[in-house]
Amino acid sequence: MPDSCVCLSDGCFGLVQNIVVCKDRLVKIVVKLFEHVSDMYAFPMRSSDLGTCVLKSLSSDLRSYIADVIFKCVLLPLNDEQFAAFPLLHLL
Repeated sequence: MPDSCVCLSDGCFGLVQNIVVCKDRLVKIVVKLFEHVSDMYAFPMRSSDLGTCVLKSLSSDLRSYIADVIFKCVLLPLNDEQFAAFPLLHLL
């Protein structure tokens, strides 16, 4: 799980389940989205401004996106229900 987390252009975070190339060579990713995204801290600025968030409640629904990934993240467990998401710096 820690290697498949992405942030999408709409600000959602999710886990990539599959990558699909359509007949017209359009690349899509199939993602399970996290339902709750919150800041790790708010001072001196919101952590989400830096792409760092707390993620909780992975949806069971699969969604398909045209490959609009902004950056990839690494997930570190905070507890049994929450993960800290940190962007890979070379992708920002």
